[in-house]
Amino acid sequence: QFYPDRCTYEFFTPYERKQISMEMFYRHMDGVKISSSQLQLQFKINHALIQFPKDYNPSLPSHKLSITFNSMVDVEKVRSRILPKILESNYR
Repeated sequence: QFYPDRCTYEFFTPYERKQISMEMFYRHMDGVKISSSQLQLQFKINHALIQFPKDYNPSLPSHKLSITFNSMVDVEKVRSRILPKILESNYR
């Protein structure tokens, strides 16, 4: 779900056998890009994640987060409506 200042999403982690709810504020996103070929929004958060302190190290370049979409239509909606909000929030 995308909001004016953040996105929220849920996923299942097989390692802990539970569903995780995430909330990512656009102002915390860095290195944001959209991969049309992978149908993904990719980004870094430059601080530790509360729910994953051992699994995500913001100082490692290879540690990135991604949200995968179901279709190119979804990717284009995010590119046109959400990406500008993310980029704008990084310059405030």
